[in-house]
Amino acid sequence: MAHPIDAFVPSATHSPVVALLSEHGEPIRRGFFSILTALPVFGLMNLAGFGVVGGILAAGLVAIIGLAGQLGIAVALAWIGLGDRIAVGAERLDADLRWYYRERRGPAAAVLGLSLVGWATGALETVSKAQSRSPAEPMPWPTGPPARGTTRCASR
Repeated sequence: MAHPIDAFVPSATHSPVVALLSEHGEPIRRGFFSILTALPVFGLMNLAGFGVVGGILAAGLVAIIGLAGQLGIAVALAWIGLGDRIAVGAERLDADLRWYYRERRGPAAAVLGLSLVGWATGALETVSKAQSRSPAEPMPWPTGPPARGTTRCASR
């Protein structure tokens, strides 16, 4: 069964970028997810008191195992290695955050206020763009295959 979104998704024949990502996308995705998994492991290892070198070694091990395609095993090894030591570091972090939000209310309120302003600005931008676009206006992406012999996608 064809899905309505299929007409909007370009294939490798439509674009050289799509062809490149179709061919090399898996290693890029594995590397991206490995790094995103290794960074918190590095931070948690430092929090647990293993130091910078221990954090780098553990994060590197997680990244290498993740690059090999076994990200679940890498995360499990990281949690097994941290064990109970992370609980002590998490309690210390919790106490530090509690102190910050109780004792330094001005900066904490400024962070919260700026976060709310950023959220509201994004919501207003989305609403204004949705209202300014005419329903009859064509979408700015390709709706079908390009003409034979062309590699660029036609818009409008």
